[in-house]
Amino acid sequence: MDKAWNAGMVSVNDPVVAAARDALASAGRQGRRPGSRVTPLQIVKRWQAAVQAIDETCFRAGVLVAPNLKVSQIVDLVDEGARTAYSFNVIGRDADGELYRDIVKIMFWNQTREFKIKRLVFITEEEWGRKYLDTPLVRSFIELLSVQGLEVSIEYVVQ
Repeated sequence: MDKAWNAGMVSVNDPVVAAARDALASAGRQGRRPGSRVTPLQIVKRWQAAVQAIDETCFRAGVLVAPNLKVSQIVDLVDEGARTAYSFNVIGRDADGELYRDIVKIMFWNQTREFKIKRLVFITEEEWGRKYLDTPLVRSFIELLSVQGLEVSIEYVVQ
């Protein structure tokens, strides 16, 4: 396996990915209750809160990509100590489009800030996400990014 293509290789030791799994699993249980409807945004908010509870001095949630961009252009989570950004695509549909958008966000981030992000961990729902992301084009793009200094990892969680 190519070093740059490491889908599913980080989650064993990463509490952020574990928190995403827990948030998705919890939402699945709640979603089965009559009259309950848990939105993807609520799942992301729960995940962010759980991660910040791990170490609120290390993790920042919902960080604006660049001062001149719209509020909707945020990075889900940033671990400043590890120089890592995390993105959680809850649904998995259009996962490739979301991954590309998140990579562009990191490129803008790195162009406009002194603090550079070196790694992006893209977390997505497995059933849909894998079929969009486990492709030669995505793998090649991730390899290209690694040559340019941005490591991208894809982590799958089960809904």
